[in-house]
Amino acid sequence: IIVKLPFTVPNDPVFTARAESIESRGGSSFMELSLPEAVIKFRQGAGRLMRRGSDRGCVVVLDRRLYEKRYGSVFMNCIPECRRIYEPVEKIADAVSSFIFN
Repeated sequence: IIVKLPFTVPNDPVFTARAESIESRGGSSFMELSLPEAVIKFRQGAGRLMRRGSDRGCVVVLDRRLYEKRYGSVFMNCIPECRRIYEPVEKIADAVSSFIFN
């Protein structure tokens, strides 16, 4: 279960310096720094859970930003195609239970 998308804490001094450098040259620190770093961490996290094509399991992401923000598609496109559901947590729990025990 991934509770939230893995964005870097914005008050980290190294992150802040990099973000300021990007902004000072007219770039977008979110699109050029925050988002790419978070996508790499997200993909690595999912990859640690599902290592081979023969693995079975569920990766559950509880962060609504995957569907509610435009950048959510960047996260969704970085992992292999799979069944995706956007439902209340009770329905997700039922779907996971059904998948695992059937």
